[in-house]
Amino acid sequence: NKALSPTVFREYIYESDAIIDTHVEYQDGLTARFMWALGAEKKIITTNKIVKQYEFYSPEQFFIIGEDSINQLNKFINAKFSMPLKTRAIISQYRIDNWLDVILKS
Repeated sequence: NKALSPTVFREYIYESDAIIDTHVEYQDGLTARFMWALGAEKKIITTNKIVKQYEFYSPEQFFIIGEDSINQLNKFINAKFSMPLKTRAIISQYRIDNWLDVILKS
């Protein structure tokens, strides 16, 4: 394993059509990698089924390994994806600056 610099890591995310994200059994919530991919408006292939509970969930953007048909993965990856404006507005609530604003005003 070789560590990537933050700059190189961001470049990989922005150059990719889809990001693979995995979670561990004891994890609660979404990973930082997931949130970075979400903010970059990328399609996400994940093992984390909890994503379906979020209001920004869309089967056009998220492929859940173990729930979605693995036979559809190629179709999912190759399908065009454009994030709707409504979804962008929802996701903006999860940005760290907006989250801190809510916390500090509470």
